[in-house]
Amino acid sequence: MSSPEEQILQAIAIANDHKLQGQEIHSQAINFLNTVRSDSNQSWRPALSLFVATNDDGTRRFGEDVRLFALNILADFLDIRNSKGKLSDDDFGTLQEQFMTYLRSEYLYGQAEGVHFFIRNKFSYALTLLFLASYETQWPTFFDDIFLLLKPPPESGAQPLNPHVSNFFFKLVLEMSSEVADQILKNARQFSAERMARDGRIRDLVREMDAAKINTAVLAIVIESKQVLDQARAENAKEKVSTLEEVVDNGVRAFASYVPWIDINLTVTPDTITLLFSLLSDPALSIRLATCSSLRGIVSKGLKVASDKLKVIQVLSLTPVLQQLEAQTVATRSTLPEYSHDVETFREALARLTNVLGLELVSLCNDSMLPPDEAQTSGELLIELVPIALRFLADTYDDTSFSIFPLLTEILNSYKKMKQASPHTYMTAEKREFLVDTLTILVEKLKWDKDANPEDFDDEDMMFFENMRKDIRKTIDSIYTFDSELVTGAISEKALNTLSEYEAGSQLSWESAELAVYLVFMYGEIGGKEKGTDFLP
Repeated sequence: MSSPEEQILQAIAIANDHKLQGQEIHSQAINFLNTVRSDSNQSWRPALSLFVATNDDGTRRFGEDVRLFALNILADFLDIRNSKGKLSDDDFGTLQEQFMTYLRSEYLYGQAEGVHFFIRNKFSYALTLLFLASYETQWPTFFDDIFLLLKPPPESGAQPLNPHVSNFFFKLVLEMSSEVADQILKNARQFSAERMARDGRIRDLVREMDAAKINTAVLAIVIESKQVLDQARAENAKEKVSTLEEVVDNGVRAFASYVPWIDINLTVTPDTITLLFSLLSDPALSIRLATCSSLRGIVSKGLKVASDKLKVIQVLSLTPVLQQLEAQTVATRSTLPEYSHDVETFREALARLTNVLGLELVSLCNDSMLPPDEAQTSGELLIELVPIALRFLADTYDDTSFSIFPLLTEILNSYKKMKQASPHTYMTAEKREFLVDTLTILVEKLKWDKDANPEDFDDEDMMFFENMRKDIRKTIDSIYTFDSELVTGAISEKALNTLSEYEAGSQLSWESAELAVYLVFMYGEIGGKEKGTDFLP
């Protein structure tokens, strides 16, 4: 009788044979494989054997289809164990030994599965599940064992800064953070009180035992890799540059993944701030985007004491950095003949960072528990940020512009609360200037893009633009509640100026003419009817 491993191999070979499709043997093979996978409690050991098996020369004995199927069984088994209690000592010992042996051979001395990225991703997930099942009681030295791979002893002959091991470590940190702290992932799952309690215990244990070491390792690899990357760029070593950019990118993303749930004193230090700000100017877009994500995580991290949040914002001092980068990207854009994906994608990321920073400042301004002097400081910081936010709001590209809308909404909501509390004194010169500047930008954003061609519009284009106009109209309506004359004056002035140009014989673009007509109707809807006034003077 053939072994379980041989049966699985035969079934996979038959299932993959397209010539056998439609025949009974093909259906039997698929049904057998489904049964094997559904009974992972019995099939995980043969699966483990198939996954790690090697030839005499050290290469993997079986193809990626067999090994991926085996990994799926292992992941299923470990996922089930996570919901049913800890592994037996024998099962844990086997998995720990085989997984670590595989890591050393494939990542420390091998090619990390080469082009088979799906194997890498699935294995990191399987190892994360083993970590979740064993960290509390059976494998408290999990991270210490991984750290040994990151810095192998000189006599091992292993590469000291190994990109394969580094990328795997970062992927592992990302997977771990997703499993124990990602609220989106948690909401997508069926609720389990046991899983939630376990995730909380693991977060606490990591904070207590390993968070500082994880953070130190991540930042050390990023810093060292960035130094080697800069040298490789100077030498124009393109292949090495690509590899190192991936390491730095993954390292910053790993850092961003645990920022929300470990001690902020670890992640916000003079060294980390210097590093992150330097990476905002890196030539690689992926690294700059990952850095923006990290900074958003730091700024939006929940802190129990509002004063602590203000201190973090003050220490970061992001506004001057954002101001400089916004100006640089505008200057870069002006030198380019056409749309640049890198420039516009980075500007959108900067706008999102500006939005998050602004939202936190508005929240601080509205926090009744914040001392008056700190509330005033928060307001001053918000005033400094507003001009940058308005420049992003006015951006030609809608994704960048719309990234500021949540901040815009919250500022107007805070004005509304101030008006209710002090209807006669709430409006200051700074607030009115903000309303004027915002309204000017929003009226212009109502216009179709100058490159748009009406003949090419489809239903989707029309729906997108109409929805965008509705969102802008809602915001203009909010401004109207503070100063109706400001809104009706801006609308009528824009429309009348366009109509005057037409009467003077100017050749209007179709989008300018369409906007003028739209504004005439808009005036009647939000201003003229209520006031009983005529549009024309």
